[in-house]
Amino acid sequence: MRGCLLLLLLAAMVCQARSWPLRSEGDLPFWVDGAAFASSNGRTWQDIYWSLSPLDLDSRDSLGQRWAQFRTKITLSDSAQRIVLDQEWRTTAPMPEREVAFRRSMLYVDQISVIDLVPGRHRLEFIITDLCSGRKGRIAAEVLVPAFSASE
Repeated sequence: MRGCLLLLLLAAMVCQARSWPLRSEGDLPFWVDGAAFASSNGRTWQDIYWSLSPLDLDSRDSLGQRWAQFRTKITLSDSAQRIVLDQEWRTTAPMPEREVAFRRSMLYVDQISVIDLVPGRHRLEFIITDLCSGRKGRIAAEVLVPAFSASE
């Protein structure tokens, strides 16, 4: 009997949505965090933030300047597996000197907002690819978009 209860508890923990912040897996480390706010008609405004260190990226020289280049892809699907966010873009950013980036704990930071989400479990797929080295980091997680009552 105790074995069955332990198995059920373990299964419940595996099925739970992960909570923010989320850390990537793979060759390129980055973090994703989120914040939710009440929107109209019982919906939720979900902000998604992410950061990565320039120390984890390679760079290319162009006209005497070093540049990091990376591609970001974000997909968010609702519990019915409908895609509610599907964005992909390329970023080219100046690359700081390694010593300066280390001393100042510099990060590349970005965010995206999804304004009209139905509360509940959503599937987040997040990939950042360093276009100079080919290294990738990935997050695939179920996240919970909270519901807000009218009084909140």
